[in-house]
Amino acid sequence: MDEILFKNKLLTKIITERMNSNSNSNSNSNSNSMSNSNLMEKKISNEKIAKKSLKKLISKFFELEKIRNDKEIEKEIEKKKIKEETIKEKINLKELQKERKKIIEKIKEEKLIKEFEVIDQKLIEVRKKSNEIKNEHKNSLIYSKESVKLMDFEQLKIENERLNDLIEEKKKEIEKAKKAFETVTHSLTHFVVKLHFLRNENQSLKEKSKKIKIEIFNKRIELKKLIQERDVFKMKENQIKQEIQMKKNPKLFEDYQSRKIEFEELEKEMQSIKNKMVKNNK
Repeated sequence: MDEILFKNKLLTKIITERMNSNSNSNSNSNSNSMSNSNLMEKKISNEKIAKKSLKKLISKFFELEKIRNDKEIEKEIEKKKIKEETIKEKINLKELQKERKKIIEKIKEEKLIKEFEVIDQKLIEVRKKSNEIKNEHKNSLIYSKESVKLMDFEQLKIENERLNDLIEEKKKEIEKAKKAFETVTHSLTHFVVKLHFLRNENQSLKEKSKKIKIEIFNKRIELKKLIQERDVFKMKENQIKQEIQMKKNPKLFEDYQSRKIEFEELEKEMQSIKNKMVKNNK
């Protein structure tokens, strides 16, 4: 609707502008040639023709707009109809689903009722059978009591004696087994005591062996010390022997002493150098 109003306004503007232009042209022509009356009449006739043509155009335009509006209205009506149909279909579907659910529930209820009826019939049959079995059992008990009375008691005595003999044999076997069990338990207790004694003895021997190992280790250390002392004594002995030989030869003795002094001095120098090196490293 806004578009239609806008178009109408445009048309009115165009018409007014044309009318103004025609009037201006008329005024100009009047000023230029007042004498030419024929031309004026022609122009007036042209204006009338133009107005008629404009009116026709406007009427056609409005007709076209009406047709266009009618088409748009029809389209909207069709859309509304389609929407209404879809809504109706949805409502129908929901109703159908509800009816279907109701039918399914009814079918289930009917099935359950039938199943319960079948179960009731089976229960009735089972009760009948149980009553029949009870009656048969009662009859069989009565018949068995009567048959026991009619049995031969001598046969029962023979079987009783045979069973008593078997019981006595089993008792003897049990006594033998008891004696064997007692001997086994006695020997087992003896072995257990012996094992306990041997374990204690083994523990004491282990402790002794540890002590002996410690003593051996200590003795070895003492032996090493004695060997070192022996080596020192041997060295001293050799030195003494050399000194004795040197004393016999005074030149050798002097040379030995001088060498000894030099060696001691060199050792002192070495020690001083080592001390200096240690200080420098620090």
